[in-house]
Amino acid sequence: MKRRLLVQVGIVTSLFLAVVMILFAAILLYVSASSVIEAKNEGMERDMEAVYDDIVVYNNCGDVFDYCLENIDDFKVPIPRKRLAEIMEGLIFADDPAKMVFDDMDPVKKRVIAEVYYETYSNTLTEHKDMFGYDNICILAVDNTGNAAMVLKNMNNSEEIMEDRGGARKCLGEKPDYEIGNSEKLKKICIEKTAVSEFEIKYRSTGKDYYLGFRHLTDTEKYHYVLAFSYDVSEIFDIIDHLLFPTVGVSALIIILINVLLMTFLYFRVIRPITKIQRNVRIFTDTKNTELVVRELSGEKKSNEIGMLSRDIVNLAEEIDRYTNENIRLAGEQQRAAAELDMAAKIQMSQLQHQFPAFPDRNEFDIFASMTPAKEVGGDFYDMFMIDDDHLAIVIADVSGKGVPAALFMMICKILIDNYALYGRTPAVILGAVNDRICLSNDDNMFVTVWLGILEISTGKLTCCNAGHEYPALKRADGRFGLIDDKHGLFIGTMPGVPYKDYEVMLVPGDTIFVYTDGVPEATNKELELYGTERMTDALDHAGSGTPEELLRSVKTSVDMFVGDAPQFDDITMLALRYNGCGTKARKITLTAVNENCAEATQMVLSLLELNGYDSDKLKMQVEVTVEEIFVNIASYAYNGEPGEVTLTARISGDPESLTVVFEDGGAPFDPLSKKDPDLSIPIEERRIGGLGIYLIKDNMDDIRYEYKGRKNVLTITKILTREQQ
Repeated sequence: MKRRLLVQVGIVTSLFLAVVMILFAAILLYVSASSVIEAKNEGMERDMEAVYDDIVVYNNCGDVFDYCLENIDDFKVPIPRKRLAEIMEGLIFADDPAKMVFDDMDPVKKRVIAEVYYETYSNTLTEHKDMFGYDNICILAVDNTGNAAMVLKNMNNSEEIMEDRGGARKCLGEKPDYEIGNSEKLKKICIEKTAVSEFEIKYRSTGKDYYLGFRHLTDTEKYHYVLAFSYDVSEIFDIIDHLLFPTVGVSALIIILINVLLMTFLYFRVIRPITKIQRNVRIFTDTKNTELVVRELSGEKKSNEIGMLSRDIVNLAEEIDRYTNENIRLAGEQQRAAAELDMAAKIQMSQLQHQFPAFPDRNEFDIFASMTPAKEVGGDFYDMFMIDDDHLAIVIADVSGKGVPAALFMMICKILIDNYALYGRTPAVILGAVNDRICLSNDDNMFVTVWLGILEISTGKLTCCNAGHEYPALKRADGRFGLIDDKHGLFIGTMPGVPYKDYEVMLVPGDTIFVYTDGVPEATNKELELYGTERMTDALDHAGSGTPEELLRSVKTSVDMFVGDAPQFDDITMLALRYNGCGTKARKITLTAVNENCAEATQMVLSLLELNGYDSDKLKMQVEVTVEEIFVNIASYAYNGEPGEVTLTARISGDPESLTVVFEDGGAPFDPLSKKDPDLSIPIEERRIGGLGIYLIKDNMDDIRYEYKGRKNVLTITKILTREQQ
């Protein structure tokens, strides 16, 4: 990994430094060229000013140049020196020729003056060329279109001027060696008048490339005259090469040295620490050995980025270690929580009636209940149980909270309601007692809403009490479902001593009552709409005269269609009871506990047997003796001579059928079954008085039970009926 990374870093840094070197050379070339050209320009500008001064000292230079261009063929042939000297001696000038107006001279003078000036200018240009080292110095004539022609050009040296006076005139009217036709620089100087001097490089496809300098000289009506200096461009690059290559060579050596130092620095300060970090990350990935990684990387310096990265890797390893341990802990807690929820669900479901029909031997009513638990275990529950043969208790409740605490609280409430109900009390008394008991040890401030109803089967009277629960729905045999706007008491568990009130609903055969928890009306769809009680009663009515099970199924289907894919956050618990009535299977009567009413009580039971086809004389005698014996004992001893009542409830039910008669009185507690049966083997005169009547009842009946419930003595006798007795 080290060699691979080192090679990669070396290639990258070498390329980077090569690019830097190229850029450096280019910048150096540009700076060098700029410096040399700037120096050349400054020198050329000084030289052009010197030549300018030497030429314009003659006021008539422009006119002379016009004359030469107008008389090119004549002027190219110089006047011999001897002849020129003779002519000069013969001419008498009125004034200094330099101060004379050239156009005012006669032709002979113009020719002589032009000859003298031309040679003087040629000599001046040649001297400056030799002095400053230029390739050429010439005077150009530029017309108004920008085209240029040479007027005068320097000779190679002064001796050449003396030897060949006509050599300088060969260029007269010719184009310059360098291509400057329509030069923008010349236009700026001659036509636009925006500059006095300009410089440019003229590259040619053949021959030399020139660096040119132009200086405005003078103007006439026909031409603009310009000084033109030129030298070979290669001279500039020779100077640049002389400066550049040694510098570039030294720079390359310096860059190579820097590269070596940089590679060494990168190896010891970057590559080796990164390799160490990479090795420890791999160790941690394979072994999860946080301690080893911390020990290996904690020694790195913290002042640079590599050290900071090491510290971050150490922190990450420690954080991953903590995160892993925390995940293990959370996983354990989740498993425990799942186990608790499973336990809560089992507790909840174990307390509910699941097998229906719940009372297969009772035809007076049909009952069905269901609970659909939510994702979180709640505290909903329902219950149904027989308080005695003539009273059915139905309960539906909703405990606050979720999970195991709610399930345990639900179980406590259910047990308390069951226990207090068996004492024969009214729903309001039962719920008040349960509330007071719950409030004694309710440190978690939990509460439960309860609806409790006790149905007197023989009459259809339903006594109810509502402790903060949902309104029940009632359907009469010939009508639709509607809510019972009953008066609510406080939730159970809020405060002790809360009074609750009973209310009664008289059921007739075919009536149905439906109770539920808030999971039904508060079911919510994706649009956060509530299902509500109106949809609930519509679903109940949709089931028509269906069984309680069909009613619950209709509501559940309606809720599911409304909710759709939205999650269920609360239990959906429902219970429905249809009252069928007793018909010919039951009778109930309440009489004053006096002996005179014994015959009426006996006749009520015997008429029930006859109505159902049981007319066996032996059966009638056994039942008559039993009822008479019990009724007379109650009338004689229960109230100690005080007025009182006795209630008889007779019912034929079950398969096979049996006759059950329940006697209830409010007299002093007395258990007739507590006495021992008389010993019939002892002579009658030696036996103790009493006990024979109970003995006869036990002999005539198949079962006899006693309990003191609701401040009443309750004695229940049962006789199994057979076909032979019909």
